[in-house]
Order: sequence, then structure tokens, then C-alpha cells
Amino acid sequence: MLWKEISLWNKDKNEFNIVVWGSNTLSGEIICTGLQMNLFSNKQKMKYCFVTDNSNFLIRHSELNLMNGDELSYLDYKNPEIWDAVLNADMIIVSDVVDVETMQTLVVKAGESKIYYYSPVEGDAISHLSFGNVVAFGRNETVLTDENIRCGALIRKAKKLNEHYAKLYGSEKDWNALSGFLKGSNISASDFGEVLSMLNERIGEEEQAELEHIRWCRYMFLNYYTLGTPANEKNRDDDKRIHKNLIDFSELDPKERVKDVEAIRITKVL
Repeated sequence: MLWKEISLWNKDKNEFNIVVWGSNTLSGEIICTGLQMNLFSNKQKMKYCFVTDNSNFLIRHSELNLMNGDELSYLDYKNPEIWDAVLNADMIIVSDVVDVETMQTLVVKAGESKIYYYSPVEGDAISHLSFGNVVAFGRNETVLTDENIRCGALIRKAKKLNEHYAKLYGSEKDWNALSGFLKGSNISASDFGEVLSMLNERIGEEEQAELEHIRWCRYMFLNYYTLGTPANEKNRDDDKRIHKNLIDFSELDPKERVKDVEAIRITKVL
């Protein structure tokens, strides 16, 4: 919901500096979701600075290859460089609970840049700040709806996408029989399909297919897959978590590039 509200793909620029501040699960999911949704040009340069003291995030992303000009860096709370990152940020996302003094410092350092801060309940102390470009997100009344919790529309799209792949490639058709990993892959692709639909008039099909390949690679990397050639001569080895197509779009076999084109066509119309 947050990334769709920010909607970077509708901005008139290709370069953004984004600071995500937090160490909770939400912070990690904001990073992971942003990496899979904020793809709108093969010329883009997204710089994500993750301010956190949670070393698990760094471990999880240690093998992450963003596949384009984007960057992901880490700074802990004690590093004075965080204030340079805030000063140069186009936006700051505060996804963890912070005290008012820290938020005041962030607002001053951010200048005119917008700060999105997680605030599930209206009337918190930060909402009374009299200065700064501060916007609350995550309010319970807007988040805790049946549609958001069940993700009904998105899951229906993901199921249709899986059925489409099952017909083309003979894979598992029954949604309930899929692993969480495969369900997540279909959900990520379906979510990104909404972004691609809004890019139709701005970029061509080939570039969209390249962006979809980057999204798919990032999903794989975020789930601990790495580049490798299976001994069984197939594309992937799930036991070893390797896949031979975690390479640049231009290096893919032409048949694999056709699959990416087919993928964007179906996800945009689901």
C-alpha cells in the first residue's frame, strides 16, 4: 500500500534516494517489496539506504544482485553518515517506532523532503509536530480491512497467473498444492503487473520484459537463490537453491526472453 501511494513509477524522474529507517519486520518488507515494485525504466538509479541495527537483514541480502543501476546500502543508528543520507534523500520512510526527539532531528535534516512514518493509531505525539513535511502511513482504519488482510483481488490474479503457467509449461495447477515460495512468486508478479499496466505508454514491451526479468531475479535472490547451473541440466535445483537464469536479460536464451514477454502480457490483463 505504501509504495502504491508513493507511486514512483508516475514521477517524472528516474533517480531517487530513499532512506528506510527501522529494524522491525515491517522495515524489511518495505525494502523487499520496494525492490520488486519500483522498476519503471532500464535507465533508473534507485539508491536505497537501510538504516537499521538488525544484522539479519544484511545477512539475508548479502547475495542480492539488483541486476541494474540500483543500489542498496546499510548504516547502523550509531553511524554519523546516516545524517548525510537523510540530507540527500528524496524521501525518508520511518517504519519503526521512534521517539519525538529523533523524529524532530529527522525533520530538520530532511528539509523539504517528505517523511513517511508508520503510525497505526491517529493522535500520536509525532502528528502534532508543527513543522516538516511529515505524512503518516499504516493507519489501522485503512490497513485492517478484509480486502487488505485477505488480498482477495491480488490472490485471484495470482491464481489466474499460475493457471496460465500450468497450461503453458505443465506445472502444478492447484493453488493449494503450491509451496509458499511459488505462491509468493505468482503474487509478486501479479502485483508488478499493475505497475507495468501504468507504464504501457511510456516504455515498450521489450523494456517491460527486461524489468519483469529483474523483478523475478530479485525475488529469487531475496529467497536465497543464487546463480548456478544444476547438474541435472534443468534450469533450477531447488535443493541447492540455484538457478541458471539469474543473469542479465541480454544474456538470456531467446526462448527465455520470450517467456518474459509472455509474462508481462498476461499479468497486465489479469
